[in-house]
Amino acid sequence: MFKASLASQVTALVLSSSFVFLGCDNHDIVGLNEEIRYNRREECLCANNSILLICGSDGKNYISPCVAGCQDIDELDFRNCSYIQGKGTASPGFCDNNCHTFYPLLLVYVFLVFVATLGFAPRTLMVSIFITLIFIILVVNFMVIITSSSPSPSSSSSSSSSSSSSSSSSSSSSSSSSSLFKLLFASLGS
Repeated sequence: MFKASLASQVTALVLSSSFVFLGCDNHDIVGLNEEIRYNRREECLCANNSILLICGSDGKNYISPCVAGCQDIDELDFRNCSYIQGKGTASPGFCDNNCHTFYPLLLVYVFLVFVATLGFAPRTLMVSIFITLIFIILVVNFMVIITSSSPSPSSSSSSSSSSSSSSSSSSSSSSSSSSLFKLLFASLGS
């Protein structure tokens, strides 16, 4: 069972390293992560601070028609764009970056999740062979829950009456926790 668990985890590690090679490049956007060419406001049909992502005929993405220097709008097409090489036209949206690795990435990811979870059952079975270990784990888990949900002790700068009440409550909680530990160790001895 240990070998099956180890094999599934090593296989999952190898599969997860393939994510480095299965990916697409980010879209470069002129005006956002490429240097912007400043043009004059009177050349634009829009305000310089408006954002409308367009795809130029040169295959580049532009943050707005103003950045591309577009002067004419024909329904959803922009024409006479002085900063776009070639035809000088653009359309709204991102340019296709011809990335075809999404489906292989999805396939590897689904297989990775399947393989990674195969190791859970053998590890659970290894632990559940010894019933006393299960009891210990449950008791310790219960102790952690009880301890973590109890309020913190009061600060030393509080009044003497509150510190005396907190010391009496802490002594009662320590006696109850010690009785739980005695119960735990008594059950282990039998």
